[in-house]
Amino acid sequence: MMTPTRIAVLCGLTLLLSALLAPLALAQNQPAQPPGAGRLEQLLQPLNLTTAQQAQVQAILQSCHTQVMQVLTPAQQAQLKQEIEPGKETLAVLKLTVAQKTQIKTLRQQAKTQATAIQANTTLTAAQQQTQLIALRQSTHAQVLQVLTTAQQTQLQQLMAKAEQNHPLTSLNLSEAQWAQIKSLRQQAMEQIKAQLTPAQQQQLAQEIATARAKQGGK
Repeated sequence: MMTPTRIAVLCGLTLLLSALLAPLALAQNQPAQPPGAGRLEQLLQPLNLTTAQQAQVQAILQSCHTQVMQVLTPAQQAQLKQEIEPGKETLAVLKLTVAQKTQIKTLRQQAKTQATAIQANTTLTAAQQQTQLIALRQSTHAQVLQVLTTAQQTQLQQLMAKAEQNHPLTSLNLSEAQWAQIKSLRQQAMEQIKAQLTPAQQQQLAQEIATARAKQGGK
């Protein structure tokens, strides 16, 4: 059975990396990424998704996030936003050098400028804009990671893993009815994601999920 943590892996709000890429998210007028999306991306990465598939997955996750938020009470929404708000603590833990901070700031500014240009390009359809924005985000993520040392990258991965294991949804005192609704939304989102995959990709995803479950003790 899916645990609350696994439900959150598919439907949530942000990753620790969003603290480094907040301006890009603002330029796109949407959350940096759904919480747990980084974990999902790791599962999907070996599948070699096309740009179109990646855009479809992102749209599904954003829709799932919106619906999950509607399940929560206003107080729960406020608490969740407060708990997952990316702050300076991420940067502090990584102990970035002045040079690294400068490089990341430059990447963020460049990404924001490019995102604004994409959104202002009236020759693109909404779907094309979304595809290009996702490609830009992924490219910026990769460039930011290159700025970090191997040790910092490892530390960031550990922080992300810890965040998934202690997902803020579990601290909201959700009712059984709310958990049931969220589980249903998760199942719908997963089915929608699978529908975007080829049969071979679906089989590979099942294998990746089984491997991940085995590493986490079959939870």
